[in-house]
Amino acid sequence: MFRRPLAALSLDRARPRPFTTPTPRTKAEAHAELAGLVERLLPAAVDEGSAAVLDAVLTAWAADWLQRVDTEHLDHLGALDRLVGMAEEAVAAAEAEHQSAAHRLRLADTDLTAARTRLGA
Repeated sequence: MFRRPLAALSLDRARPRPFTTPTPRTKAEAHAELAGLVERLLPAAVDEGSAAVLDAVLTAWAADWLQRVDTEHLDHLGALDRLVGMAEEAVAAAEAEHQSAAHRLRLADTDLTAARTRLGA
């Protein structure tokens, strides 16, 4: 049976996170996950250059968060546009009904004036 050398086994453990890993949803989750990533680093391997590795993770999280916010924003804009359209339709119907009622009122007022004139004459 083929056995891998010890160096290869330790390299297999140090794989990057898969892309299917969900992005933390809250600040507390992100902080806990980032703390876990830092703790898994070898203590002697942490130096000023280690931050660049974690910057890529944070950048990916930020991009995912922004994408979610943009998507929710577009969804809300769509819902608002729908509501505005419904309101405009209701206003147009109310204006048409108002104009019709005002026209009927003018006709009734004209008929009332004509009836008073005939009765008074």
